[in-house]
Amino acid sequence: MLGTTDVKFSSIARRRVLPRNRRRQKSKQTVRNRGKMDGVVDATDRDTFVEEILGTVYGDANIDGVFKHDDVVDLFAASEYEDGVAGNSGWRTGDFNGDKEFDSQDIVFIFSRGGYTLIPALPGPESAHR
Repeated sequence: MLGTTDVKFSSIARRRVLPRNRRRQKSKQTVRNRGKMDGVVDATDRDTFVEEILGTVYGDANIDGVFKHDDVVDLFAASEYEDGVAGNSGWRTGDFNGDKEFDSQDIVFIFSRGGYTLIPALPGPESAHR
């Protein structure tokens, strides 16, 4: 949760997106470069973690580096969208704004960031006759 000093991004980091030592080294270097070590996690810290340390974008639920259609399918397949259960969502189940819920605020947040990748359209049947 933003604004606290005990935030753990472990649910994402544990997936070993980067090997453990490299992740730790990159994390420390990023903090040094940013010069922000106030002990309070805010949106800037979250952005740094997602974009620079993990090397991905908001909405990339499976953390493969791209936010695309399969991420959207996976998010809704998890069945946590506005499910009425308080605090049960994480990155893989749709919570991208840090409030532990997957709701319309997350949808607006991830699409407003501009990271969604469109899939090229398949050629239509008319192209087969050329």
